Amino acid sequence: MSIDIDKLKEDLKIILKEDNSQFFSEKEIDFYLEQNSYNLRATAYTMLLLKAEDDSLALTGLNIPSNQNYWLRLAKKYKPNTSGVL
Repeated sequence: MSIDIDKLKEDLKIILKEDNSQFFSEKEIDFYLEQNSYNLRATAYTMLLLKAEDDSLALTGLNIPSNQNYWLRLAKKYKPNTSGVL
């Protein structure tokens, strides 16, 4: 069974909501897919955690809250199950 990397990248971009909130370059997407052995869920989890950086902005009279909690909630959906059966 061969992996359709283009389809994998499309699915990953949908999970990461890259159309509405672009954060990663194509090179970074390729890098994280390779680092996670082309596992969609593991890659999504890793990249959503990275996307959860604090992006709040505070200027005189203007406060824009961070989207950090939003990305962390999304990442929870893809968190690997590390519990094992003994």
